[in-house]
Amino acid sequence: MVDIERILSLLSEKRPVFRSERDFQEALHNILRAEGLRPEKNKTINGIRVDLWIEQDGKEIVIQLRHKTKKLSVEVNGEKYDLKNHGAQDINRYDFLKDVKSIERLCLENPYRMGYAILLTNDHLYWQQPVKSRSVDEDFLLFEGNCLSGECGWKEEAGYGTTNGRENPVYLKSVHKMKWKTYSTFPASNSEFRYLCVDMLGN
Repeated sequence: MVDIERILSLLSEKRPVFRSERDFQEALHNILRAEGLRPEKNKTINGIRVDLWIEQDGKEIVIQLRHKTKKLSVEVNGEKYDLKNHGAQDINRYDFLKDVKSIERLCLENPYRMGYAILLTNDHLYWQQPVKSRSVDEDFLLFEGNCLSGECGWKEEAGYGTTNGRENPVYLKSVHKMKWKTYSTFPASNSEFRYLCVDMLGN
């Protein structure tokens, strides 16, 4: 019903960079409307809040978004963007996998529902395989080609500051292979944006 790669390609032509996650959500909402859809923002379904929800022809689409950046100053179409360094990649990976889990749950509850968890970033530490062979967030690594499924939890060495509020493992019922795609590039450092889109497709 929705070709999300095509939608994101269209979006990148209009908005190659965003000031925040909320800005990303608003821009995606607007381009979906321009495509003739009627997305709703921040809808709660069975106790789970989703960033965007679409209903069309008796089917539903649920979308969760993440926008994480490294420091970047760039001018686009006469507008200056000063993006901050979010860091905390281990915590952000955990949170993204919680989005994937939420999408799984919603889609498994309803065979006429499909979902996408999308992470957009200019931080290469998300898509590149780490040099270290073992890290406290090894189960959450999102590098290109990695497959995640089953119980994903912190290693014993993870500190309280990292796991506080995120102690519980994330259980994924499906196998998800990480596939990153280029979103936009600029002639500056930290200037390549890529997105990871994990999907659950209905009937």
